[in-house]
Amino acid sequence: VLMERDFIPTSEMMTMRRASVAETTAAPVTTRSAAVPMSSSSFNRSPVAAAGGDGYMQLRSTFLTFCQSESQGQCLTASQSPFPSVTAELDQALVQLSCELINDKGVLDPRWAERRAMTADPLSTAALLSVQQDLQNTQGVHEMFLQFVISVGWWDKLGVVANGDRYVPTEILLGEHSEKVAAAAALVGFHCKHPNILDRAVEHALVHSDTPTPPTSSPHHHFYHQVENIGDIVSSLVTCLELRLSTSAGGGNLDQDTELFITTNIVIEGFLSAAHQQRQKTYSVVFSPYVLQRDVQMEHLPWTASGGATGLRTALLKLFMLMAERAIPAMNHSAAQQDLFAQLGRLADNILDGFDLQLQSAKSLKINETRMEDLQSEMERTRRQIIQPFLDNNQREMARQLAERYRDFSALIALAESGGEDSHLMSYMCKFAEEGFAEYVFKHYLDQGKLSKLLSQPAALHQKLADFLTPHSKLRWLHCLRQGDFTTAHHTLHQLAQEECVFLSKKKTLLSVAKLAYLASDASEGDAVVIRPDDVYFNSLCEQQELISLQEEMPSHIRQGLEIDYATMRPLTPQEMIEMLTGDTNANAEPEDFLRALEVVKLMNASDGDVQTLCRHVWSQALLKEQAYWQSVEESERQDSVANTLLCRTIRLVAQHVGLPLDRFLPEPADLLASELLAPLQLQQRPAVCFWLQAAHDHVMGEANREQLNA
Repeated sequence: VLMERDFIPTSEMMTMRRASVAETTAAPVTTRSAAVPMSSSSFNRSPVAAAGGDGYMQLRSTFLTFCQSESQGQCLTASQSPFPSVTAELDQALVQLSCELINDKGVLDPRWAERRAMTADPLSTAALLSVQQDLQNTQGVHEMFLQFVISVGWWDKLGVVANGDRYVPTEILLGEHSEKVAAAAALVGFHCKHPNILDRAVEHALVHSDTPTPPTSSPHHHFYHQVENIGDIVSSLVTCLELRLSTSAGGGNLDQDTELFITTNIVIEGFLSAAHQQRQKTYSVVFSPYVLQRDVQMEHLPWTASGGATGLRTALLKLFMLMAERAIPAMNHSAAQQDLFAQLGRLADNILDGFDLQLQSAKSLKINETRMEDLQSEMERTRRQIIQPFLDNNQREMARQLAERYRDFSALIALAESGGEDSHLMSYMCKFAEEGFAEYVFKHYLDQGKLSKLLSQPAALHQKLADFLTPHSKLRWLHCLRQGDFTTAHHTLHQLAQEECVFLSKKKTLLSVAKLAYLASDASEGDAVVIRPDDVYFNSLCEQQELISLQEEMPSHIRQGLEIDYATMRPLTPQEMIEMLTGDTNANAEPEDFLRALEVVKLMNASDGDVQTLCRHVWSQALLKEQAYWQSVEESERQDSVANTLLCRTIRLVAQHVGLPLDRFLPEPADLLASELLAPLQLQQRPAVCFWLQAAHDHVMGEANREQLNA
């Protein structure tokens, strides 16, 4: 059935297509429930190898039969094809056939044969128009090819194929082939208008191509029929522009350089626009619902946004930076500069739109978290790099449009703040509510230290601000007070006071405000606050304030000895306070110091056992201050001499203090002498010590009992 030529000429194919019925009667397309499983060995099989087999030759024959049957209004089914079931070989064969179609050289018109043989000369305008017609015919044939794959019932069962260093769904790659044909046809049109620029770019692309130019074809004709690699032209155009600018640096013609920038942009923009238009045209076919239901899911990166050293994204970004850093600053005419800015805006759109498509694909697939973070980081870095030149050159509207379209919240905030447009921020908070714009603004204010702005949000944002401030306790209580949420405020303040370990004054303030907030939370408007004696929480706040007062009242000679500055001293733990008041740091301790130490013990809310241990420690320190005296005292010692000791004076002072019950805070003499500090001195073995301690204890306890009876 096949003709002697490698493949049926596109001109004949188009004749068949024009003779076809208005609508192709296609076999029903079933919804894909799962991608066809493929082994790793089938992935590695070369498409060229598949092309050499009988199956591939039969596939070409089947496609020709489809074209003929379409022209006769007939239908072709999968049972009539050489691949009744979908396999990896079919995916590879279809891609190979698609490549052969888009790279088809068309019918060699004898009028141009001699010209094409002159490989050193570029194509004439007439020859370019002939190439353009070939490509338009190729576009029609490729559309028929896509219809063929759908009609036979293969489309919704296709798998994936290798494309460079990536694997892509087969139908996506076939759709990209269609886009490349459309882009190539548009490029030929620009070649007719701007031959000087495109002649150099085509020659550069061919020099770096892996496919040599055959002797029967001119380089340019060969280039336009290697449609599969047509994207190389973008990188070549940018490289040629860069070379031209480097040769004219310092002595070039500014107007010529500007014209070169503008023309290069026009060509690239038109090239990409043609590809995007074709993508929209085939979108409903290539990205049909069953594509999204495949088991083998992959991140989608359009060929117009490919990365890497020779990728289109890399070339477009290089062009953008050349314009932003060299063309824009050199412009003196506002009109020409605005033209360049308009082109720069469209170029920015092309770059960021590719990122946007890639990110949407990655999010829908829920790919590896690290990969997702890398993609997001690369997108944010490139987005900032692209929008910044517009901000630097006061192109506020272009910067705003790009920032809104591609969610650059930092740029939107910068624009609003620099222009005094706080109302814009409010509208963005509504527009980008799901993307968390409000939280982004809050974080910006927090990072910049603009706490007044952060806490002065309108009522509509109070709940969002409350949620945002949940981990920021130091600001949360302020917002709670403003909202009237005194319960959350006093809990937050109390927690902050518990955590404060740097400044005593700050802890004191936090406790005071927490206490006020607690009282406010329990009061109705206009009613007096009633404090219940059994309110454990309120009593705890009061006790913590008393501990702070005891630290503030610590004798100045103790603070000076420890080089503690009253204004900047940190909160001390109860144990630290007890040791400072009674230990070696207070060599000249007075009864009042031991009284304060026992008050600290009382405010610790410790268990009875711990209270007894701490009390024994305090009283032991009082005795140790006069250790030599107690080790030598006799029973015949004068009573006034014993009564004048530090220990006895402290006992009398404590007995006079209403808040310290003796039965709890004054240990029995035997227990005191057996304490950890005194046991090594073996004072309990000296009858005189036991006698005098018991006498002092019995005296104050007797006085206390009499006072209690009299009361």
